[in-house]
Amino acid sequence: MAFDVDTNYHLSRALKYTNNLSLIKQEPLEQRNYYDLEDGITDEARRYMKELGLVNPGGNSEPIILPQNISLEIRKLMNQSIEEFGFNAFLSNMISLNRNFTDIRSDICKNKVYNKNLPKCSIIIVVHNEDWMLFMRTIHSVLLRSPPELIEEILIIDDASDKDWLHKRLDEYIKKIPKVRIIRSFVRIGIIGARNLGSLNAIGPILVSLDSHVEVGPGWLEPLLDRFVDNKKRLVCTKLTNINKETFKPGFGSNAASSITAMNWRLDMNWINHKDVQGYTYGKSYRWNTGRMAEIWLDDYKRYYYRATKTTPDFGNITARLELKKKNNCKPFKWFLDNVYNIPIPDEIKDPPTP
Repeated sequence: MAFDVDTNYHLSRALKYTNNLSLIKQEPLEQRNYYDLEDGITDEARRYMKELGLVNPGGNSEPIILPQNISLEIRKLMNQSIEEFGFNAFLSNMISLNRNFTDIRSDICKNKVYNKNLPKCSIIIVVHNEDWMLFMRTIHSVLLRSPPELIEEILIIDDASDKDWLHKRLDEYIKKIPKVRIIRSFVRIGIIGARNLGSLNAIGPILVSLDSHVEVGPGWLEPLLDRFVDNKKRLVCTKLTNINKETFKPGFGSNAASSITAMNWRLDMNWINHKDVQGYTYGKSYRWNTGRMAEIWLDDYKRYYYRATKTTPDFGNITARLELKKKNNCKPFKWFLDNVYNIPIPDEIKDPPTP
């Protein structure tokens, strides 16, 4: 495994502080509470639920609809939480850590038959100053919607959080739930550095990386692990959708079995149903990273990236990455376009016609 120089430096500092093809049909995916997990809702949150007339808010993937006559106190608390976390953490506190999710998979996916001998996995979750309930719903959703025999561990990597609830409270809480352990970095090493730290310490044969503010849906894990039965070198990605930051309704999008993940020439990724991929607005660090990707992987096609992003080359030292690419005999990008996904080229970035 290779690291950038800066990441490797911070990672080395952080490490000082760490300690047969028989088939089976998937069982019905009602929620499976193997662990008798608490719902996490405090008495204070229940009081506000009663005041707002909310019963099981966010349950069964339903949006939280508030009454019109909200008190000034509640409105102030909601605004404060949005300002601090970027979403309505006040309402998030009223949603059970064990809330049910509607199974929106297509019949093709629901009836899929998976290998009986799926490999176990380590699930790595990086956290930095995440809201408590949002983070805990990530943990609970994994435990509730994953066959326990497939989870070797849930490995939390704390990337130098300074929120009180992610220290003693978190340490005490994970003692109550199985298969969860934590490694702390006392210096910020970033999400990739933290995931690398997790991969170095994970004990499962397959590594699954999740963000700290997600909720996995029914049947999420089996199809991922099934892809590794005959090839351990695969890199597999689950389908990602949004959770509304105000109503907490999952934005399921299309449930078509034919949807695929793809990218455009800006190197933005999205799920599509054989339609054009739309671009997004990202920060400077994101574009710097995609510039590195373009220089490392796109070969002569990188000209389309620079035309699409209207940027100039600025990507730092990529010598080690290019050497690793050569060492592993990686295929050229033309092979990707010919065999995996032929990225459509918009007219505005096409090469000018030859005279």
